Amino acid sequence: MIFKLLRKENPSARFPRLDTVLLLEEFIKEHDGEYKKKQLWEHLPKKMMYQSFSLILDYLIVSNKVSVDS
Repeated sequence: MIFKLLRKENPSARFPRLDTVLLLEEFIKEHDGEYKKKQLWEHLPKKMMYQSFSLILDYLIVSNKVSVDS
């Protein structure tokens, strides 16, 4: 769903690998509520591009794997 929208906007877009998605999902579960978005990205054990991070985070939110707190 979100990937289809992105593919229409940018047909040459690259998508993150599954291990990167799982890494971010696990990291968020371990550090639940400790960081805001930018801080979360800065504290990841594996560095990744911010665009990839945002894309994965959007996917996790849309698929109800993580929730967002104000």
